[in-house]
Amino acid sequence: MTLNKSSYVLTVSLALGACSAEGPGKLKIVRQADAQGAAADKSSPGGTAGEKLNLAAITVDPGIKDFDFTKPTEFIWTTSSDLIFAHPDGKSVTFNIKNLTWSSVATEPTAIDYLKFYDFREAGSIGTHADTLTLHHGQDAIILMKESDDFKASTMIGLNPGFAAFTANSTVKIIMAVGAEAKLYVPANVPVGLVQVYPCNVRCLFWGFDGTKILTYTEAAGWSPLSQAIDFSLLGKEKVVRMALHFVDASPLAADSILIQSDAGHLLGQVASTVVKPEPSFAQIKPVADRFCVTCHLDDGFEKENTWKSLKSSIETRLRANPSAKGAMPPAETTIGKSMSQGERDIILAWIVKQNQIERGTIGGTTDPVVDTSDISGDLKTQVALYACSSCHGTKNEWWTTHKANAIVRINAGTMPPTGALTVVQKKAFVDILNALK
Repeated sequence: MTLNKSSYVLTVSLALGACSAEGPGKLKIVRQADAQGAAADKSSPGGTAGEKLNLAAITVDPGIKDFDFTKPTEFIWTTSSDLIFAHPDGKSVTFNIKNLTWSSVATEPTAIDYLKFYDFREAGSIGTHADTLTLHHGQDAIILMKESDDFKASTMIGLNPGFAAFTANSTVKIIMAVGAEAKLYVPANVPVGLVQVYPCNVRCLFWGFDGTKILTYTEAAGWSPLSQAIDFSLLGKEKVVRMALHFVDASPLAADSILIQSDAGHLLGQVASTVVKPEPSFAQIKPVADRFCVTCHLDDGFEKENTWKSLKSSIETRLRANPSAKGAMPPAETTIGKSMSQGERDIILAWIVKQNQIERGTIGGTTDPVVDTSDISGDLKTQVALYACSSCHGTKNEWWTTHKANAIVRINAGTMPPTGALTVVQKKAFVDILNALK
């Protein structure tokens, strides 16, 4: 594989191997028409490998009729309850299975510069030119690279943010963005007949589908079948066109969410997250605190949430300790200590984990950045006007700040502006201005 030297310097390496994947339980697919009663079942929380998963159907919102699910579509689980669907023309739409809500359809303006461009929004993108690939995964660098000689768009069997899998000479090759590098994987002993290959979200590198079963892959163990069975009988005569899996980090490996697109454009799935365990709250742990803690620690303010928040690290350490260890709470030698169940400990520990996540900004809170809706000005405004960029990309700081890395790659590659490549001096002037954006 050769690399486009006008873009980032990349390394390309080979990797061989697979992933052990024996998971209990069974995933079943439910047809839209069959799901009304099943979706109403709210009794099972789901979400853990081995638990029974609730059946659910994906009903497409009439408001997004311009996103046609009978056309080629790629999609990913960003969490066990959130999906992003992408078309090769830059259109995308999101769906939250927890709230059963669809977003509006968005079209990435830069898609016009590509033969195909799949926009997975904040998760990344992948685009194809005549002989190059643009890979982008999450917050990593945008990588422009020369396609390998045996790469053909017609042999693609999986596209995800910063990820492309294709067949070549009776094997499967995978190009994947890893940080600021692009890597080529040529897995050994590829099972015959793989029609889909995608990246795993945890533990294994990739997973594949051969039309009847799912296999997972790690460098250490090779290809292994996922023992969670999928019952395809509800598909009838329809065929699986695309599939997305979300794995849980458990041993043995298992999936907690699955979505299938059929050749008729139906979306069929089963998700653990249709019924989500309530977020741990102080109201949940207060009865446990009143019973096991306040009796001795009333003067310490243990009836108040703020006290728990300020002491949560110490509380967690004491709760996780061996009950007979010095400092463990509640003391094992007391009647209260002997009567506290593991379930009651888990309620408190789940609340502490949530508080730690909020403090790190990984869930909840007000960590979303404020969007800059102001117009561009100064040298950037001059450059944008000079090359008529605003006709496709607008004049808002928010767009240029968000897409500056992609714009820089395409300016250097000569694909932007589409009216013709800039000179070396012109490229440097424009790129320097973009690099200065904050």
